[in-house]
Amino acid sequence: MKGETSGFYEWLVLNSFVIIQAGQYKETEEAEQQKLRKDWQMRSVRVREHRGPPTAASYRTQRQHRGFIMVIKVYIASSSGSTSIKKQQQDVMGFLAANKIEFEECDIAANEDNRKWMRENIPDEFRPATGNPLPPQIFSESKYCGNYEAFFDAREDNAVYAFLGLTAPPGSKEAEALAKKAQQ
Repeated sequence: MKGETSGFYEWLVLNSFVIIQAGQYKETEEAEQQKLRKDWQMRSVRVREHRGPPTAASYRTQRQHRGFIMVIKVYIASSSGSTSIKKQQQDVMGFLAANKIEFEECDIAANEDNRKWMRENIPDEFRPATGNPLPPQIFSESKYCGNYEAFFDAREDNAVYAFLGLTAPPGSKEAEALAKKAQQ
């Protein structure tokens, strides 16, 4: 009985030491994180002070904070068996992400409501002669923009922002083309 008790106390002492050590480590880790946060805050202040001319991303952020940005919805099928549809979906979403155009991905394969809404809101003149419209389909809020072919044509013409119903940010090819047209 006496040996069991001393074993328990040894275990308690060892575990208390581990707990104390863990607590000290936790305190130093929190202090380290606070120091990193301060460093990051100071860097972001310096970056804001030395900011150059506004970029397309900052212009978009300003519009977003003022509430002017529209929600672009791309209707896709996550479980499509067609490789061409998958490539088209990746092409559209990759282009939007690369140009920092915010969009919402709506999956028609996983959500029946998305599928019904998409099919009901595509205008009759853009529906295929037979069958149902295939993804990707692009909407700006509830306004239909077009399918992949229309998006591809707009991209080739440097008119994606107009296609999506957005204002082209300053410095973009589309904004420069619009400025040239306005001068003529």
